[in-house]
Amino acid sequence: YAVVLATALWIWGTWLRYDAPLRQKLIVRGLAVALAAAAGWAMLRPAGEPTITFEHFDSARISAARADGRTVLVKFTASWCLSCKVVDYTVFSKTSTADALADNDVLVMKGDVTNRNSLAYAYLHNTLAGNVPLTVVYPPSGDPIRLIGEFSTDDLIEALQRSSGAD
Repeated sequence: YAVVLATALWIWGTWLRYDAPLRQKLIVRGLAVALAAAAGWAMLRPAGEPTITFEHFDSARISAARADGRTVLVKFTASWCLSCKVVDYTVFSKTSTADALADNDVLVMKGDVTNRNSLAYAYLHNTLAGNVPLTVVYPPSGDPIRLIGEFSTDDLIEALQRSSGAD
């Protein structure tokens, strides 16, 4: 948004001469304000209400849920990770994602690795040898499905479908 705002301010200040007619000033400055307002509305909208409730990471619960025949999704994230925020906004804030997780009775966990002393951090680096953003879908049996980096809702739904077919 900062680039668009800077462009709008540049338009405001440089597209006019001091002696320009009032009508021209109003048109150009109105354009600059409209550009900044439209970009702000489009880019700075708050995310909707959370539709997915994440449980805290617990490796024992992963094993127990899989033994009970459930699929488990673990989203590894960190407060400093910008790509994680993108995944949150583009995938995990969507109702289609929440519906797919509910329809498949998926246990959903979040492993916050902001703190290097956390269990999630140790599991991510020692067991998975990965880094954030990483989302792992554990089918009831078989190998986990990794979604590395940024991915789409369709990618996640496909992974859930593959995991349900893996029993």
